[in-house]
Amino acid sequence: MFFIPYVLALLVIGYVFSYLFNFSLPAIGQALGIEALSASLLADPERAWLGIVVMTVWQGAAFTIIITSPGCRPCPASSTRPPRSTARADGASSGASPCR
Repeated sequence: MFFIPYVLALLVIGYVFSYLFNFSLPAIGQALGIEALSASLLADPERAWLGIVVMTVWQGAAFTIIITSPGCRPCPASSTRPPRSTARADGASSGASPCR
């Protein structure tokens, strides 16, 4: 049950990129006259790795942004406890304090 959202996201990302690489990208390549994009990216064994890398980076970047974005917020100016004492209470060292 814990992995259903993750697997569902992978299935949706795979389906969307499959559609893009097999239909949309070749149509755009033919319309613009770009020979390299005129054929399906996934049909060519020499270039299929490129599609897999693009899809994996897309999926991994979203996860990384979601995980790291809360740590990029500035410390609140009006807080009941100073950030340093809160960080020490959580077990952080002085170098790992979020606000210096």
